[in-house]
Amino acid sequence: MAGSGVASAGYRWYLGAQVVSLAGTMMGYTALFWLVLHIPHGGAPALAAVDAAQTLPTLLLSRRAGIIVARHRAARIAVVTQALQAAAALAIGIPLLAGWMTIWYLVPLSFAIGCVQCVDLPARQTFMLDLTGQAELRRGSSLYAMVTGLARITGPGVAGIVSAVTGETAVFFVDAASFLGVIAVFAWLAGTTGQQDPEASAEAPAPKPGRLRWLADHGVPLIAGTDAGLPGSVFNNPAGSLDLYEWLGFSRAQILRIATVDSAQALGLGEVTGQLAPGFSADLLVVDGDPLADLAALRKVRRVMAGGRLAA
Repeated sequence: MAGSGVASAGYRWYLGAQVVSLAGTMMGYTALFWLVLHIPHGGAPALAAVDAAQTLPTLLLSRRAGIIVARHRAARIAVVTQALQAAAALAIGIPLLAGWMTIWYLVPLSFAIGCVQCVDLPARQTFMLDLTGQAELRRGSSLYAMVTGLARITGPGVAGIVSAVTGETAVFFVDAASFLGVIAVFAWLAGTTGQQDPEASAEAPAPKPGRLRWLADHGVPLIAGTDAGLPGSVFNNPAGSLDLYEWLGFSRAQILRIATVDSAQALGLGEVTGQLAPGFSADLLVVDGDPLADLAALRKVRRVMAGGRLAA
């Protein structure tokens, strides 16, 4: 892109469009929750069901969303997700205009909206780095959080005024219209930002893209864990948390070092554990197979030793 950072035209257009869009989104949330309390079969239980349906996809689909964002340009994904959210607002406003609405329609629609937002949020966060550059990422993110926070505050107030004057139906049409500017900005910036498009190169396949790969290439130490918010990092599957690194192009030797030596050093235990060496704690994981040949061997655990004692 011609120029980058918070002073660039692209960032200013992006920030302005996001302010309008997020204000419209908060207007839509406010109108939706008010609507659920007043339609047939509505009330507090219905409101809880709508809210749960909208947040459940984040719990279930975060891993898949991360993979989607890593494989494609963030700006292009955002164009699609923003357009789908605009369509969802219309999918509420049009039936209301016709005088019809039921909770049995809103719950599955809310789940669909949640699925879209599950992809939209990481796409917009990823795009921030492409837009500002590493040097101004913190400044750009802070400014974005401050300005959009104001939009989140003003949105519900404006929704209340519009609802009181014209009814909540109009709020959903305003919400849909608020996405038009950000869709246009994302479509423009999709062709100008510097993020590598993994589908654009006709050369031999390169290592798969990803922010972790970028961090490693710039000397940032990485560790593995099951509470890091990474795709596949779940409490009962520590081996699964390493799959993402292999997908990103890390060698198996690098991955095993991340999971052992590097993690121990990051925790301040580098002189105690993390490797098999004289004087170190005898913390061993015995598996059926060679993880240097196939990481799946880490799932075939035969023995676990902690501090020289058999644990499992």
